[in-house]
Amino acid sequence: HMADTAVVLGLNRYAWLLLHKTTAVISIIGLSIHIFLHMGWLKAVLFKKLYKKPNWTSIITMWLLILTVATALTGIIPWLLVPGMAHARHSIIEIHDKIGIVLIILFVLHIINHLKWIIHTFSDIIGRVSTTPSP
Repeated sequence: HMADTAVVLGLNRYAWLLLHKTTAVISIIGLSIHIFLHMGWLKAVLFKKLYKKPNWTSIITMWLLILTVATALTGIIPWLLVPGMAHARHSIIEIHDKIGIVLIILFVLHIINHLKWIIHTFSDIIGRVSTTPSP
């Protein structure tokens, strides 16, 4: 872990921790919206496609979901531990760090896998906005 006096890219340990917690909350909100918007697809994959005919996309998505939950839990649990449980807290944070690295890799694969859809959707949205008559 980062020493209290270390400065990386102009931020000390406490600034990085605040940035990490802030982006975690924003990510959880965004992820919740994303899951809600794609709930039908997620249910189809979880209850049908994953068991009958799994493919690269469904496997990555399921692992992404599982590791997101694991990362969130291992990030929240240390906040709930009492000060006398420092060793357990440190161990859980180490697990959180390792799962987080794998989660980032899967997230990048997920984005790459859906890049055509993302580009098409944003192009469609921008096209609709630019053709909307102004009042």
